[in-house]
Amino acid sequence: MMVLMYTRSGCMPCKAAKRLLDQLMVPYSVFTLPDGPEAVEGLPEALRGYTRLPIIVFPNGSVETGFYPDRIRKACAQL
Repeated sequence: MMVLMYTRSGCMPCKAAKRLLDQLMVPYSVFTLPDGPEAVEGLPEALRGYTRLPIIVFPNGSVETGFYPDRIRKACAQL
């Protein structure tokens, strides 16, 4: 199974998270949300309460939001 990342174009924390996942050699798929208030409509219902990007969904169901390298590394180590 693959990590799924929800991003927006031009999102610097999203770009940093992609670089980190690349460095860790973790396969991921990116879903780019539209800009504006309709972005929430692009999220699955279970993720609509999150307010920080990126939203990273791991195969075990855990979710990390925002760019916090230590938390992302820890979640990746459990893959």
